Amino acid sequence: MRKIGLVTSEKKDAGLRKAAQIAGELLALGAEVFCEEEAKSLAALGVRPFSDEVLSEECEGIVTVGGDGTFLRGAHIAAPRELPIVGVNLGRLGYLTELEPAESGLLRALLAEEFTTEERMMLRADVLRADKVAGSFLGLNEAVIQNGMIARILDFVISCNTRQVVSYSADGVLVSTPTGSTAYSLSAGGPVIDPALCCFLLLPICPHSLRARPVIFSDRSELSIEIGTLEGKDAYLSVDGRNTFPLMGGDRVRVRRAELVTKMIKFNNRSFFEILNQKLS
Repeated sequence: MRKIGLVTSEKKDAGLRKAAQIAGELLALGAEVFCEEEAKSLAALGVRPFSDEVLSEECEGIVTVGGDGTFLRGAHIAAPRELPIVGVNLGRLGYLTELEPAESGLLRALLAEEFTTEERMMLRADVLRADKVAGSFLGLNEAVIQNGMIARILDFVISCNTRQVVSYSADGVLVSTPTGSTAYSLSAGGPVIDPALCCFLLLPICPHSLRARPVIFSDRSELSIEIGTLEGKDAYLSVDGRNTFPLMGGDRVRVRRAELVTKMIKFNNRSFFEILNQKLS
């Protein structure tokens, strides 16, 4: 791998100092390094700034420098082009990132192809309004339907493969992949799922019912979440915390397994649960 794209976060990396260090080391090893337009200050080092589209077409792999949010942004660039991706963690937990800041020197292994990749399933969330697709979004972590800034209860009817499963009132509903089980889902009380599995987790957020519990579905399932009458209330769909789409009463959010996967680069043999315990300790 000689052509490497950098996806950065000035919020996590003040002045892009860590990104500049990584770029300099990779360039010194003979790599070509590309970056987003927002990081064009790195051009003084010999980094070539491009848009997301050109970045993904030019590169053979993506390195993110930031937290899990930066990694998710990089995954949305990498997945459609089948590019492998690895993250250097500058955030608080960094469940998705492979390396801590002191381990960034391991990125030299990219040039020698001394790494493995692990495929993670993704989801596709479509907003159906009058049986037409009003919006379509790709996610690695989760799709969340929630109320607006004022906490008001929403009504949901959940179906799987056209058969009704449950209906309840709640602050929201979350559909997570196994990768996303350690993100918002974990904070909302959901179970941790081994990312080697392929499944969906349906989790009500603050439900007003003792019988509303998390349910795990096969990745072959097509989930449908119908929004009840809003009557002046607001509801929004958010996917990976990146897209916010306003919903209307009667809308259905259809969640299926995406045709794309995220190829995560691995440099070590640490197990998922070893990393999880380390992050949570």
